[in-house]
Amino acid sequence: MRLKGRIQPKYISARVVFSLSLLGVMLLSGVGTTIGSSTRLASVNRSWNWMIANSALSQLTPAVQSNLNQAGNYVIVPPNSPPTLSFSAQKITTYKSYADFQLAIQEHAVPAGTTGILLDLERWQFTPLVEQQDPLKYYAMASVLARRYGYYLIAAPGLSLIPGDFPQKLAYISRSDFYGKLSQYAQIVEVQSQSLEFNPGNFNHLLNVAVEQAKSSNVDAEVYAGLSTNPPAGIATTSQLLNLISTTPIEIQGFWMNIPSPGPMCPNCNVQSPQVADDLFQAIGL
Repeated sequence: MRLKGRIQPKYISARVVFSLSLLGVMLLSGVGTTIGSSTRLASVNRSWNWMIANSALSQLTPAVQSNLNQAGNYVIVPPNSPPTLSFSAQKITTYKSYADFQLAIQEHAVPAGTTGILLDLERWQFTPLVEQQDPLKYYAMASVLARRYGYYLIAAPGLSLIPGDFPQKLAYISRSDFYGKLSQYAQIVEVQSQSLEFNPGNFNHLLNVAVEQAKSSNVDAEVYAGLSTNPPAGIATTSQLLNLISTTPIEIQGFWMNIPSPGPMCPNCNVQSPQVADDLFQAIGL
């Protein structure tokens, strides 16, 4: 079955390019003057697609909203979004459990215009314990269900599913070929790396491992990285995010920009900082 609205990377024209000329503009304008090691990659053109929740998109300036709402990017909507909501970007619906996705299919309740399903399993109250304990099983099941109904799957498991500190999480990921297996089920594997933003070494180490696993298992899989303006570790700066995106592995094809609101889904997040994201997008030419 043909997947709804799927755009293969080689055909995407509305992608964001980060190059030496843009870096020069940023430096001259005073934006990101502390980006440091990103200058090592300044001569290499980088291009990315973006995922962003509609609730976050609406907090950005109109020009940035318009530029993000383009083919090749993704706007995330909740399961209860109005059926009339439509975008030029691809519309993807997020579910926090396989059970919720399955129920939506059974009740014909997936929002109209949805092209892909983002399954966000985490160690929280919104994902059943049985799914937390064996996430790979439920991503595999979600893949079958999504394909059956013409959707592509975006697998975005939270690092909270893996107990322990970063070395313990990394050991489990390496031992289980975590992202390699996910790439067999999902067209896009999103690495929720945003919790590591304040440790760039760990941030990029995780992404390198994820890319190696995913591409070794499925060369066609797309790997995205998570960013946040206000993760639990602190409020990020524009220059900090610029440094992160410009030094990620070349195989990273896009980012999920999070502007979370403190609450049940992000109890430890800092205050929302949409201006940081807006400045970032403007700095890279959006």
